Amino acid sequence: CSDLTPFGEYLPDMPGDISTVIAGKNVYPRATGTYGRVQAFATAVASVAARCQGATMAMDSSGNVSIWAGTATKLYKESGGGSTFADVSIAANYTTGAAESWEFCQYGEKVFASNFADAIQTYTLNVSALFAVLSAGAPKARHIAAVNNFLMAGNTNDGTYGAQTARLWWSAIGDPTNWPTPATSAAAAVESGFIDLRNSAGWVQGIAPRVGALDAIIVQERGLTRCQYVGAPDVFAFQSLEGGRGSPAPNSITPYGGFMFYLGEDGFYACDGAQSIPIGAGKVDKYFFDSVNQSFMYRVCGVFDPVNHLWLVGYPSTASSTGDIDRILAFSPVTRRWAPPWEVSIEILTKLGSLGYTLEQLDAFGTMETLPASLDSRLWTGSGKPLLSGFNTSHVVGYFTGAVTEAQLETGDVDGSQSRYVVKGVRPLVDGVSATATAKIGYRDSRAAVTSYTAFNSANRGGMIPFRLNARFCRVVVNVAASGGWD
Repeated sequence: CSDLTPFGEYLPDMPGDISTVIAGKNVYPRATGTYGRVQAFATAVASVAARCQGATMAMDSSGNVSIWAGTATKLYKESGGGSTFADVSIAANYTTGAAESWEFCQYGEKVFASNFADAIQTYTLNVSALFAVLSAGAPKARHIAAVNNFLMAGNTNDGTYGAQTARLWWSAIGDPTNWPTPATSAAAAVESGFIDLRNSAGWVQGIAPRVGALDAIIVQERGLTRCQYVGAPDVFAFQSLEGGRGSPAPNSITPYGGFMFYLGEDGFYACDGAQSIPIGAGKVDKYFFDSVNQSFMYRVCGVFDPVNHLWLVGYPSTASSTGDIDRILAFSPVTRRWAPPWEVSIEILTKLGSLGYTLEQLDAFGTMETLPASLDSRLWTGSGKPLLSGFNTSHVVGYFTGAVTEAQLETGDVDGSQSRYVVKGVRPLVDGVSATATAKIGYRDSRAAVTSYTAFNSANRGGMIPFRLNARFCRVVVNVAASGGWD
């Protein structure tokens, strides 16, 4: 017999039959039954001096784009053309902890950066030469975000109250540089203040603006809290959204399009402001927790890729002894499907804007053969188009615009437990005239047996990959060669 079998949903947590994919690499989920190609991480020229511990993009009122990055001791800015990061730190070095990150946010024409160890930093676009301390009245903070018309800080530390891991503190309305003493008439006049959330819910792990109809959701280790502006005297109303469910990985929290995607203690979730919906249960949650290096949960990064409409989770696997990210899981909110992990080697996964370059400025990248992307790539077009990006383990910024990577998909078993299958051939359906697909067969005679595999075979002139074997349980592994012209 002959069967047309779509590639099923990636479900490594399930036993798996022919309708599912149980393993693979370097693809992303597309329409039901199909997967798309992944382009390699390609480095640009610009680099920072040490491990990147946070990065973002900003755009001024004229549409000019800049990229910002932080290391343990420095803050950097890159604006295109020169293809280099300029050191824009304050005079003294910063003291970012190894397990801490720089968080950035933009409010109007100002860029703010915070690492908890040092005072919140501020930089005015097209005016400042270096970062400066935001305000003597502002606390240090692990997390910052622009919420409604305020700059909000979470998980704070200051000279009066010390470390307050469940505290939220916000600036004067409309003025992120004004932080009057809390509980004073001066603070009340500009609606500035703070609130302590439940200590039993643990540390504030992130502030996610504009989720559903809310101004923000506050994420703690074991709780989610709604945040809504109500005006004086309370300024903000806070209401528990979910108790017990929070996040162990602050950098996984990804607000996008009215939703907040995040890694919880028991798996992956999407929150619409009213409830959290499990998106990894029975699919990839067990696989993730079995494969992630638990010592580096703070290195787990969540990013939304608007080009392919995917939520991506970069993480260090158990094979990463240094904590560098070597795997990326991709989830499609449209199809609610995951894909097998991408294989990478990067320090941080993020989303940065394309800066825009003239042909003369491309000289900094070397020859046509060494460009990190083709000339028609949106990397060069500017206008701040957001691109999936990161920093590699040599601290060089890059984008996922390189050559097409080698892809692989492995199906679950065809169940022939009541009889035996005779496999004569496999025809992989891969588009692209220059795509090179090979396949092998996994087989066993009982569920208790270890699966054995044939060697990879190539297709004959008719596109069929010939085999000759029989077994009670059979599965197919399809490999598509790197740099092939497939989609």
